Amino acid sequence: MANKNQFSGLIFTYLFAGMTAFIVLVCVFTPDVILFKRLSNYTVHIMLGFLMLGLLFLMLGKKKLLLISFVASGLLSIFLKYSSNSKLQLARDSGLPDVSIALVNLADITTLPDSLTANIQRIHPDILVCNELTPDWTHYLSVALRKQFPYQVKITRIDNHGKALFSHLPIVETDTLIHRNIPHILSTIELGSSIRFRVLNTFFNPPLVHKMLEDYNQQLGFLVNRIRQTDLPLLVAGDFSVPPWSTELRTFKYAANLLDSRRDITLRSGKGFEALLEVPVQQIFYNSRLACTKFSNLYDGDKNKLGITGTYQLTPK
Repeated sequence: MANKNQFSGLIFTYLFAGMTAFIVLVCVFTPDVILFKRLSNYTVHIMLGFLMLGLLFLMLGKKKLLLISFVASGLLSIFLKYSSNSKLQLARDSGLPDVSIALVNLADITTLPDSLTANIQRIHPDILVCNELTPDWTHYLSVALRKQFPYQVKITRIDNHGKALFSHLPIVETDTLIHRNIPHILSTIELGSSIRFRVLNTFFNPPLVHKMLEDYNQQLGFLVNRIRQTDLPLLVAGDFSVPPWSTELRTFKYAANLLDSRRDITLRSGKGFEALLEVPVQQIFYNSRLACTKFSNLYDGDKNKLGITGTYQLTPK
């Protein structure tokens, strides 16, 4: 009987090790299969799950299962860390010119519009980027933010590809980059008399089926080609609808030579238990002509998440 139990325990250990290895490989080297893509979206949760399993096996005295769980959790932790910015600390403020930016998805706003504008005025960013701009938001924001942001660029649509860029710094040029009827706003902004930088505002639908995944990658490739054409300081702010550790975004950042504002992988904050299942999909990337000195989530007075915000200073050319 003892040999039979020992054999059964050995079989379970091998099965658990095989399943664990499969899950880790899917999270790190995610194939273009929608089911696996959706699984990899929850890599943070899976990493924490293996950590909890390891603690459970520790209490049960299962040393081999404990080791397997902790190794899996550690490997996923390293992968997640290097999917964001590998530098743990934000750049120090060196006194060079800087610019602050806030990114808001209007479809996510659950508070009154006046609350949104009040919080924007409170943090007073140099640039406000909005996604999912619909006709009911266009007139309201244009009027409510005109004093704070006299320079405005808007693309109003009834679908979720409406966009806007509000700036209190002069916008000297704006290009609307269109690929397959999806617009992206590329604005050149003047910071002082002889300093210019660019802001790219983008939005992506979540790739729910394989055809949408192909379109998603084509849109990213289109943006990479345009990003490579600029040597100015560049900010890329948008809703990418996939987490920063996804294969698509890691490839995009590498191909476009962009850096991630995030120093850690923090789940999207919000109210209710369902917020624990959400992942960060809003991103602000920047090129080597800039350095990120501040980055955080943006909340209203009731701790409702409004978006993200960051501050970026120029670096010597």
